[in-house]
Amino acid sequence: MIDESTVASVIKDLLRGDSLRQELDATFRRLELRHPALSELIAGEVAEIDSATGQALGYFLFLTVYRAFEQRFGTSPSQYRERFRPALNRRSKRVPV
Repeated sequence: MIDESTVASVIKDLLRGDSLRQELDATFRRLELRHPALSELIAGEVAEIDSATGQALGYFLFLTVYRAFEQRFGTSPSQYRERFRPALNRRSKRVPV
């Protein structure tokens, strides 16, 4: 779970720099490098929004959530696995194979 304070921290960080657009673009470039399929999916979904304002809002909201996820859970798959291992272990005990 990503709590409110994490999201608030991410938004504060985004707005702290000289250019919100540069911060968002840098975040998207990281996403493209780390998760190319996800970045392609998001780019396609945002491109389908008819209005430029809607596209900008979708881009901002998605990248804010992505940065919050990075901040809360780390940036590498091994960090994800370590953080989620207890939940995965509990689930695997309940689900018969």
